[in-house]
Amino acid sequence: MRITVSALLAMLAAVAFGHTACASPQGKRIALLATLNTNPYIGAWTSTFMKDAAADGMKVTNLESPFDAALQSQQIDDAIAQKYDLIVVDYINDQAILPALTRAKAAGVPVVLMATPLAKAHEDLFYSYIGTDHADLGRIAGENLVRASKPRARPRRMSSRSPAWRSSSMCSSG
Repeated sequence: MRITVSALLAMLAAVAFGHTACASPQGKRIALLATLNTNPYIGAWTSTFMKDAAADGMKVTNLESPFDAALQSQQIDDAIAQKYDLIVVDYINDQAILPALTRAKAAGVPVVLMATPLAKAHEDLFYSYIGTDHADLGRIAGENLVRASKPRARPRRMSSRSPAWRSSSMCSSG
């Protein structure tokens, strides 16, 4: 995960902060909006992101939103008003986030989505997406399901005509 976050930070510094390969990340302010840091994945991701960004001279403000889309929208508006250089967001609701992303775009604040992509129809509202390809994950899960459910030896069918049935202790002679 550390390599992924470090690569992300290098990309962000080069592209989002000046659109040149020589852009300096020093002093850049990032608003990191996630769900709950108590979630093991989100907590590890945000912690690693913050450490790596700090090592590169960036200042990250980590704002949690306990699955409250209205609060997250307000946090984005606050980040825009405070003139953050970048917003990184793990959005809560794909419809509720759209107006806030539209306002960020209008204000010229680049947004990077993490963990979950938006529909292709809204790609103009964010700069980049960091996460897995959900179609790929579905394909991999399906392949694993097929592999795990391959036919195995079936139990032998027992019937009253079967020799095993006739010789069992269930049949009594008396």
